[in-house]
Amino acid sequence: MSYRTCDIILSMDKKIFLPLIIFVVIILGSVIVYKNNQNNEIDNRFADDNIGGDAFERPTETITANYQFKDGKHVFIGKVPVSNPCTNLNTDIKRNENEVEIEISTEYIDVTCADQISEKQFDIIFEGEQDDLIIASLNGQIVNLNIFVISDGEDTENLNIIE
Repeated sequence: MSYRTCDIILSMDKKIFLPLIIFVVIILGSVIVYKNNQNNEIDNRFADDNIGGDAFERPTETITANYQFKDGKHVFIGKVPVSNPCTNLNTDIKRNENEVEIEISTEYIDVTCADQISEKQFDIIFEGEQDDLIIASLNGQIVNLNIFVISDGEDTENLNIIE
C-alpha cells in the first residue's frame, strides 16, 4: 500500500469512527433506560399484587340485585341460587359505624325435595346514610355485590328482578 492509500483509509476511518462511537453510545443508553423501566414495571406489578397480603382474597361469587336509596332507607331486591327449591333464605344486617354487611344464608329444609338448582328472592330494607359502605356475604363468604341502581322515583313493589 502506498502512503497515499493509507492516508485515504485513515481519513475515511476518522469520518466513520466518530459517528460510529456516537451511534453505539446512543444504543447503549437506550438499552440501559429500557432495562431500568422494565425492572420498575415488574417491581410495581408485584407490589400491587401483594397489597393486603393474605388477609384479603377477592370474592369469586357474585350476587346481583336492584338497589334504591330513598328517604334514608337502603332497598336491595335480588335473587340467590340455591341447590333445591326446599331451601330457606335468611338475611341479616350487621352494622359497624358506616359499614354495613348484608348477610345472606341458605338453610336446607329436611323434607323430600328434588335436587334442582333454583333461585330464591331476597328483599332487604334497612335505614342508613347514603354514603354507607355496603358489602355482602353468602353463607359466611364475602361476595361481589353487583347492583343496578333504581331511581328514587320508581316503585320497588312491582319491580322486575335483574337476572
